[in-house]
Amino acid sequence: YRLMPPLLETLGLSAALQDYFSMMSKMTGLRFAVVGTCGISDLDSGESYELYRIIQELTTNMIKYGEISTCLVSFENKGEIFISDDGKQFSLQENSNAVTGTGIKNIFFFFFSIDARIVEQRVSGNNGIVIYLKQPIC
Repeated sequence: YRLMPPLLETLGLSAALQDYFSMMSKMTGLRFAVVGTCGISDLDSGESYELYRIIQELTTNMIKYGEISTCLVSFENKGEIFISDDGKQFSLQENSNAVTGTGIKNIFFFFFSIDARIVEQRVSGNNGIVIYLKQPIC
């Protein structure tokens, strides 16, 4: 049984992320943004839940370890979700075996559960993660 955030269940992923990021901005003073909602309303509740948890876990790690000031989540064409931050460089792939906590392990479990894949890339000196969904959403 999974506890789904009420906004995610009633208004969808975009509203739930906006609410989560608004709360995180107030708590931390950091800037978060969600842009481009291409196809986001077409996701089923299971995919929306897993993506919400992935993004929540990634941003929690960005705040905790990355020394970020901004984070951007962008829903792109063809099932791509791009997450970038301006914090310290960190590789999920390289550090997945070295960490003792469950956060990164949870991220990979969530990816597996929706048959998505992750690609890490640096863009203009920022950290970047692209999530590729198995089915295009645009």
